Amino acid sequence: MKMRVGYARRRYNDKVYETPLVITSYRDEQGTPRNKTLANLGKLPAFIVTLITEALKRGDAGVLEEYVHVKEITHLGSLMIGPAFVALSVLKQLGIVEILKDCLSVKHFIAVIAIVIERVVSPKPLSVMTLRRLYEKEAVAFLLHEKAPSLKTWYGALAQVEEKQEEMLKTLYRRNHVPGKLYLYDITSSYFEGTTCPLAEYGYNRDDKKGKMQVVIGIICDERGCPIWVDVFRGNTSDQTTVRSQLINLKEKLGAEEFIFVGDRGMVTNARIEELEKEGWWKASATSRP
Repeated sequence: MKMRVGYARRRYNDKVYETPLVITSYRDEQGTPRNKTLANLGKLPAFIVTLITEALKRGDAGVLEEYVHVKEITHLGSLMIGPAFVALSVLKQLGIVEILKDCLSVKHFIAVIAIVIERVVSPKPLSVMTLRRLYEKEAVAFLLHEKAPSLKTWYGALAQVEEKQEEMLKTLYRRNHVPGKLYLYDITSSYFEGTTCPLAEYGYNRDDKKGKMQVVIGIICDERGCPIWVDVFRGNTSDQTTVRSQLINLKEKLGAEEFIFVGDRGMVTNARIEELEKEGWWKASATSRP
């Protein structure tokens, strides 16, 4: 199929207007010659139309060198925004972006969103200090159209999230929770390189990092596996001692009345069940697996 540039002409108020088109010729079923428009070039600059016209006449792109010295074009840099865009879109769909905006100042909001997205898309998480230093070069800055707050603001943002945590968790629960009676609970741990965290203690280290202090993190999920509550405990906290506080969270903070609580056999022990039954709050039962 051979293409060329042709012109559609129309007259208006004694003036003739021409619109450049990329067209091709063909014969219909009756053998009559006809033209088919492939592209409208009317919005392109005149020199681009001329360039396309010459390129189609010659049948190659050699004409480019007469207008642009291709070998002299340099690549100054690029920005991959796909992963960050997807992460930000999911945060919006879950209502997290809206809640953070309501609970935090603009600068704190920017810092928290940048930290969260970086943790999601980066193979190796960066420190807050490094993340702030590289912020202007990252996709988040492009997507949020905001400059980097001061380093003090970044650390202050984390403190604000801790202060507003319970309020945000309750709001997210009301927004995203699907009615059901089944709740899943498990814990993990995260180690520290430093020693100043007030909750950091030596304990059973799941990261296989001997000699490192840690904190214990307890997470409750609904029956879909969607996290609905998170608490951070001292690093030497045993699994079973976290159960009671999490049951209270479900009952008093999230309003769950009658529910099934599923956890590891190591944390839902017979002793813990008897303790809860004696308090008169729970009718508990457990099933052991071999």
